[in-house]
Amino acid sequence: MPPKPQSNSRMNRIRKLLEQMGAGVYERDHVLALALLSAVAGESLFLLGLPGVGKSLVARRLKLAFRDARAFEYLMSRFSTPDEIFGPVSISKLKDCDTYERLTDGYLPSADIVFLDEIWKAGPSIQNALLTVLNEKLFRNGEHEMQLPLKGIIAASNELPTRDEGLEALWDRFLLRLVVPPLESEEAFARMITGTTAPTAEVEATLRITPTEYASWQPAIDWVEVGGAILAMIARIRALLKKGIPTGEAQEAAPIYVSDRRWKKIVRLLRTAAFLNGREEVDPLDGFLIGAAVWNEAEQIEPCTAAIDRAVAASIAEPFEREFTQLGERWQAVRAEAIRRAGRNRQFVSRYRIIDNRYYNLVGYAEGDALIDIEEYNALRPHVAAPAALSEVARAGECILSTAAVRPMTHTASVSLTKNKEGIQIDGVTYPLERVKDPELHKIYPEAPQLLDALDGALRILADRIGVYSRTALAPKLRSPFVSDAQYKLLKGELARLTLRIRRMRNSLYQITADE
Repeated sequence: MPPKPQSNSRMNRIRKLLEQMGAGVYERDHVLALALLSAVAGESLFLLGLPGVGKSLVARRLKLAFRDARAFEYLMSRFSTPDEIFGPVSISKLKDCDTYERLTDGYLPSADIVFLDEIWKAGPSIQNALLTVLNEKLFRNGEHEMQLPLKGIIAASNELPTRDEGLEALWDRFLLRLVVPPLESEEAFARMITGTTAPTAEVEATLRITPTEYASWQPAIDWVEVGGAILAMIARIRALLKKGIPTGEAQEAAPIYVSDRRWKKIVRLLRTAAFLNGREEVDPLDGFLIGAAVWNEAEQIEPCTAAIDRAVAASIAEPFEREFTQLGERWQAVRAEAIRRAGRNRQFVSRYRIIDNRYYNLVGYAEGDALIDIEEYNALRPHVAAPAALSEVARAGECILSTAAVRPMTHTASVSLTKNKEGIQIDGVTYPLERVKDPELHKIYPEAPQLLDALDGALRILADRIGVYSRTALAPKLRSPFVSDAQYKLLKGELARLTLRIRRMRNSLYQITADE
């Protein structure tokens, strides 16, 4: 079922907030959304990307999401000292009180949002202090322990931490890890390089998150429910990671370790995504966040995120798939009984539907009828591709596929047709010809037509429910901002394939044959 918004006002506010944060910035909407998500969850974010791709800009825009927020930004080097990050030692307190304390105002301990560039160049003393800061939001200043106002640290580098240099603990503290590529769209690139002013953004004060709101949201996030479907999805992904995902040129499937502590943080991140989307329960859609939280090595990034995204999409489609399988089992039972009653040599082959005494219809190719001339269909050679034209016709919802050289058409596009035993293959996908009932079936098996009609209705309802899900949960104006365009495209493709299978089964319900 589609996610049920519990608080549309919060969801709409977050969307408007992200829209204003991203003003003038190209192809960084998803990164900004995940930066906000990680900050609300109290987690930290690592950005991997070449110099000049806007990593620091993400941190500066994130500051705008919080009212009266203070920011700290620093470029690390091998010579960076703790004084430059955490503040200089107070000479007066050291001299007068014999106390070693830092003046932290204006440095990391006083900031809400922190950006640390070239993080892996930090020395051991800075790294050790950062561990406690990242994990517990605490900083030891002399004899006192400071509870920091920190909402999240964004760290960046053009490389991952080098192995066997003691950086594993620091690396593990960054829950979300994102790759920030150069601009891909030529249009966005052209607009960026021809712009004459630096990109700026103004966020309305009413949209910014206040300190009081931020504090009140934290216990509310912990109350978001994590249902059995989410736990089953996580179990599937854990098993996938333990088994190993093929990576590198050798395609070796080495296990990917994710600590129990990290999984707990991941679940809270899913809760935060649900909360910001106005829901009281985590939805499987939120599971798309997991891929950015579990990879460790460069060669794992693409195969690991792709495999997890597929697992999440499969988990979302699974309830629909399970119903489809059950309906298929009912169809097989009717088919087996019809064959038993008729004898092994009797076939009930449904006839093709004929439209206007001239056309066959392809099932699933268009929302309405997709027509092909019967003579042209018969003239096609099996498994031999033939060029054809696709066009719309006068009646709404219809289109015509034609191999004829001349035909009055509108909105014509070129396609390639391949005839096979099931129907017509277009762009690698087979679309069967629509069939109608065999009138002889009821003579042998009187109950069959009624049973098959009931199955046909159940399949139609299932297809309609999938369509409702796609139009609501996956609609551009309603979908979660924390799920990328590529992830939504993957899920819609998964659901579209299932819908096509449903249409094919509906088409074959009345075709019962004993010798397949």
